[in-house]
Amino acid sequence: MTREIFCDTTHVTLARTHSFKIKLYLVVVILCFLSFDLFAASDPLTRGLEGFVSWAKSGLGIAFASAVLIAIGVAWAFNKIHFAWVLGYCVGMGFIFGGQAIVTTIKGWIS
Repeated sequence: MTREIFCDTTHVTLARTHSFKIKLYLVVVILCFLSFDLFAASDPLTRGLEGFVSWAKSGLGIAFASAVLIAIGVAWAFNKIHFAWVLGYCVGMGFIFGGQAIVTTIKGWIS
């Protein structure tokens, strides 16, 4: 006995997932720019976000980032998420934790 299931909402689900991915990537890009010190700390929003980035670079932030990396690694191992999520997370954490060194290196190349 075979059952055929027709579902017309597949494209809606994919559109929601795609929209979520774009929003997530935008958040990662914004955090990366904040870790690059491209903005002056003159307004309260920038100071607050810089406080978040400094917390993320602290011991508790590193432990949290490591736990998330383990969790998404396990999810990838069991084929629950795509490898691009793991790679994107690693690149994002590299930018957040290594942002100061990257900016210093690029400034050294320019000047």
